[in-house]
Parts: sequence; C-alpha cells; structure tokens
Amino acid sequence: MEIHMIKKIIMGVGAMALMTAGAYAQDSTFGATSTDTVNITAEVAPVVRVSGLDDVDFQLNAAFFNQSGPNTYKNQMFCVYSNVSNAGSFSISATGTPAPAFGSNAWAVTNSGDGSILAFTMKVTDSSLDRVVGPGDNWSGFSAAQWNGDRPDTGDCSDTGDNARLQVTFSKDDVLGANAGTYAGSVTLVASAI
Repeated sequence: MEIHMIKKIIMGVGAMALMTAGAYAQDSTFGATSTDTVNITAEVAPVVRVSGLDDVDFQLNAAFFNQSGPNTYKNQMFCVYSNVSNAGSFSISATGTPAPAFGSNAWAVTNSGDGSILAFTMKVTDSSLDRVVGPGDNWSGFSAAQWNGDRPDTGDCSDTGDNARLQVTFSKDDVLGANAGTYAGSVTLVASAI
C-alpha cells in the first residue's frame, strides 16, 4: 500500500513539473523565421528636487528705519522639479531655528556678538498657493506646473523657468527691538513628493 502511494506521489510531481515547464516556455519553433518576445517593465520612482535658491542679505540700516512700511522683505524665484502627476505635485516644509517668542511662524537668526536672536518669517508660493512656512508646517497642494503652465522636464527648470517664489520678511518692530550686530542663520526648504 505504501509503495502504491509513493508511485502516485512521484507521478503527480512529474506531471506538475511537465505542466509548469509548459506554462513558462516562451521559446519559438524552428522555421525560416523565428520570433520571441521580451516583456519590459520600468518603474519610475516619485522624486522632487529644489534648486536655484540664493543666500539673502538684508541691510537693516537708517533707510529701513525711516521707511513708512512696517516690514522689509526680499523675494527670489527658485525651481521645484516634481514628477508626481502632470501637475508636479509636492509639499513644502522647512527646518531651521524656531523663534517661538515671536510667534508660531517665526524663524531666528543669531547675533554673532551677544547670541541674541532676530525673528523673520518665510513664505512660499507657486503663483496660486501662497503659504507662510513656519516651524512644524508641512503644506501640501503645491504644483510645479502652476507658475508657467507646464511641469518642468528638467531638474533645474531650464525648460520652463523657475516655478516657485520664496519671500523672507523682517518686521520693523522686531528689528527695532533687536541689538545692533550681525545676525546669521539658515533655513532649509524641504520639498516632498506626495
């Protein structure tokens, strides 16, 4: 009885091996012509790239103190490449030194002489979506195609032109409350594929 069972198992395994070999065989037959097919797949990962940002220098001097406006700001265009959808969707957050005493959206630069801080705010726009980016913020809904109508197909926006704007702002009240000196620091913009 056991020998009979072993024969059935061996025959079953042999039949399965033949069926499996036949199911995966793709070789063509011999003839005057012969063809074979190869299937190709490629998976493109979602990626983003921020480029083109320049350092910003403010001269907060007598001319600034005498101006009528409450703030001073500088704008600069930069590039965000995103291959997420035709719109080039991405989100924006930032890292740096927060200045919570000046509000939840405030960042700090530090006086090299006495270690005191001066607060500033930062805003990013894609011409449609306009967001103040403070510590802990992560704003979605930005589009790499919004500014120029086309999503860039190059990593540096050389085909469409820059497609996002950064605005850095200092409040006159905050500057009036600060000690004289040179303040420095940095904020890192983080674009994420969403």
